Amino acid sequence: MKARINDGKTVIIEMQVLNVPAFGKRVLYNAAKTYALQLNRAEGYQRLKPVIALNITDFEMFPNQSEVISRFAFKQTQRLFDYPDRQIELVFIELPKFQKELAELTTLTDKWIYFIKNTSHLESAPDTMVVVPEIQRAFQIANDTNLSQKDLDELEKQEFWIQDQQGAIDLGIQQGIERGIEQGIQQGKSELILRQMTRLIGEFPPDIQTQICELNLENLDNLGDAMFDFESVSDLVTWLQQHSRNSTDDI
Repeated sequence: MKARINDGKTVIIEMQVLNVPAFGKRVLYNAAKTYALQLNRAEGYQRLKPVIALNITDFEMFPNQSEVISRFAFKQTQRLFDYPDRQIELVFIELPKFQKELAELTTLTDKWIYFIKNTSHLESAPDTMVVVPEIQRAFQIANDTNLSQKDLDELEKQEFWIQDQQGAIDLGIQQGIERGIEQGIQQGKSELILRQMTRLIGEFPPDIQTQICELNLENLDNLGDAMFDFESVSDLVTWLQQHSRNSTDDI
């Protein structure tokens, strides 16, 4: 969702349960799009207001860093001074890294993160948090919209389905890579055999070239061994008739 704070900044707030592919790119895209769409045609750039993308993740976005909150903005790459117009900022809050208990909450930020992470397990707002009217109101809204057990079960099923789909996508990508590698090897071997075959027996029709290109890797290896015994195109045709019948089924 989007929020407008007192100084005119726009905040894009997103809560993400699963670490889906290209999530980081999506965050940057949404922030840049929100920034660019502030202006209508012919409006001056001075009307642009800063945009903050606040992302609360239920996974570790930066596993090699210990900080719960990470902020990103434009800086000079060597001396790290700020860009003059600090208009886009990305903020990430990683809930799994937040381990504070109630007695350890010292700042307003701590209390909000604790609320976000633990509200589903709390029946009422702890005394140390109700002193903040906005958090008390948030607890009331959470109670009013509390999900039933049936709703929670359905939500869990949806999360499992998303994870299954992600696993299927990852598996499909891996299989695609493996098929691509095999097809590249197959194409390279077939091109090499075509060149060598032309030197041995001369030119032969395009349809025979196509048959060779359709051979699987095993039959290409067999042809590479057998072709040195060929004396004419007819020998090649005979060999293809004997070996290409089941080739396409194995590719």
